[in-house]
Amino acid sequence: AVFARLRAFMEAGHSVTILVGNHDIDLLWPDVWALVFDAIYPPGAAGTLRREAYSVTVGTAARGRVYIEHGHERDPENCFGERMSNPFGDDGTGTMRLKRCYGTLFVDSIYNQLEGERWFIDNVKPISKVIGLGLKNDLFYTGGALALIVKFFFTGGLPPKQLATVLDDADTWPAGQRTPGALLNEVKDDNLRDYLQERLANPQVRAEFNAGVARFNAEEWREMRAGADKQPTVQAIADDRPRSVLLGAEEEDYYRAGAREVMALDPGISTVVMGHTHFAIDGLINPLELP
Repeated sequence: AVFARLRAFMEAGHSVTILVGNHDIDLLWPDVWALVFDAIYPPGAAGTLRREAYSVTVGTAARGRVYIEHGHERDPENCFGERMSNPFGDDGTGTMRLKRCYGTLFVDSIYNQLEGERWFIDNVKPISKVIGLGLKNDLFYTGGALALIVKFFFTGGLPPKQLATVLDDADTWPAGQRTPGALLNEVKDDNLRDYLQERLANPQVRAEFNAGVARFNAEEWREMRAGADKQPTVQAIADDRPRSVLLGAEEEDYYRAGAREVMALDPGISTVVMGHTHFAIDGLINPLELP
C-alpha cells in the first residue's frame, strides 16, 4: 500500500527522495534498491526517484536552505559511523554483510523478548533509558541480553562513534582475561553488579551470559577496555541525561548538537530536520543560538 501510494504520488508529477535510516539500512543493497525502485517509479514519470544514504539539502538560495537527515548517526546507540558511507563489512569468509549498530542488536536480543508482555517499552526512548529503567524495575533479561547490557555500560561513556582502531594494541583487554568473570569484576556500579550476580546464580542464565560474552570480538573487547573507567551508573542511564560530544561544551542532546554543527558549517542552512527522535525538538520554540 505504501509503495502504491508513492507510485501514485509520482504519477501526479512529483519527485520522491528516500533517506535511509537505521531500520531500513537494507535499502543500501543495490538489489534491494532495484526492487523498491521498480515498485515505486512509474516509467516515463516527470519526477525523479532517488535514494540518499545520509542527507539531502533542499533549495539553492544563498540563505534559507533546509537540511534533512534521518538523525540516527547522531545517536551513539544507533549509528553505523562514517555517515553511512561504509555500511558493509567482510564477515571473515569473504562475504559482505550489513553492519549492525548496537541498537539493532538490542532490539533483536532484548526488545523483541519483552514487547509481548511489556508492550509499552517500544514507547520508551532512547535505548539507554530502557536499559536503566529495566534494571531499576527488575525487568527480566536473558543471559545473552545481560551480556549486551554489560557491554553497553562499558562503552556507554565513550564519545559517539569512537573507533577502536585508534587505540594501541597495548590498550586492549588482555587476551587471557577476556572472560565473563574478569568482565564482571570490572563493573563499577554496585547496583548493577548485585543485579548481575543475582541473575547469574541461575545456571541457564549464566550459560547464556557466558555464550554472549564469548561472541564479543577483538574490537569490542578493545572498546570495553577503553570505556572501563568511564562507565555510567544505572541511575544516570535511567535518567538519560545527555552527554556533550565536545570537550568543554554545555550539556545538549545529540540532535540539537548535530543541528548546531550543520548550521555552523553552512550558514546558508536555516532549518535542520531529523526524524530519528520520534518526538519533537522545536527550533522555533527553543531556537539554536549560533555565535
